[in-house]
Amino acid sequence: MINNIKNKRFLKYSEKYFLKIIGYLIFGLALFYIFEQIKNNWEMLENGSSYFNIKFFILYLISLQIYFFYQINLWKLILKSLGTNINFLTSCYFYYSNNLLAYTPGKIANALGMASVANKYKISISNTITTLFLFQIYSLISGTFLISLFSLSSNKEIIESLNLNNLWILFIASLLGLTFIYPSFRDFTIINLKKITGKKIKNPNISFRNSIFQIILYAIGWLINCLSITFLIKALTFNNEVILYPLVVLIFIASYLTGLLAFVVPAGFGILEAGFIYGFGMIFTIKEIILITIILRLGNVFSTLFGWSITKLIVAKKAKF
Repeated sequence: MINNIKNKRFLKYSEKYFLKIIGYLIFGLALFYIFEQIKNNWEMLENGSSYFNIKFFILYLISLQIYFFYQINLWKLILKSLGTNINFLTSCYFYYSNNLLAYTPGKIANALGMASVANKYKISISNTITTLFLFQIYSLISGTFLISLFSLSSNKEIIESLNLNNLWILFIASLLGLTFIYPSFRDFTIINLKKITGKKIKNPNISFRNSIFQIILYAIGWLINCLSITFLIKALTFNNEVILYPLVVLIFIASYLTGLLAFVVPAGFGILEAGFIYGFGMIFTIKEIILITIILRLGNVFSTLFGWSITKLIVAKKAKF
């Protein structure tokens, strides 16, 4: 009996440490790749940017805010499907808090922090943590599907040069993900997620049709976010030869999901940058790509901080009256 308990604990910690090692490995390789590219192109980087389109930059800022508001409503919708009904303002605070906590190393504070926020507002902690994990699961299922779909509609010459011809196979990963959340297999998935993460994840007990609907909504969120990134790229670069949007969907989502799997890395830092350098290296200069990733990071952080601060102020004001 004692040996069985010890073996279970050993397996649990082994799984966690294995995932951490993989995460650190991906992070290390990504940083090495970025620093190599910067070192090899340092002279070009020193010259600064030579192009800026204010119209596309404004479109980027507007579409980024639309994306945030869309995700806030999606967060609210998923919580409601679990039996927790919150108003839009509270949903804003939850979503922006989650985004800020994503910048913590190992993302450990993400779940703990969201549990603390839920407790403060007397909202179900298990429903909050479950929503957090559903967001990650939905991002993987919808993301792999969109990668496979857009790999077929992206510039073939670039796809071949990047050795990404067979990305359509990720459609299988998307189907596999759907299998894991199918009601018959959901208990198995939840039990294993609890073992790996050690978190209080609740069985959603929502219909498979509702899950599919939420995944489609998450996929739309991906597409809005990718549109904002396309506007940003057009604001900082001049290139009319390649249709950008399909490539942005492909490269951004693939980079984001790799960063998500490397869970020890705060907000996928380094993974996204390496993915952009590799994916867009044939189209743009290293200077342009690094500038794009810096503005992209800053835009997300400042928008999140601004949204969180405004929401916090409104909530504090309401609490006084």
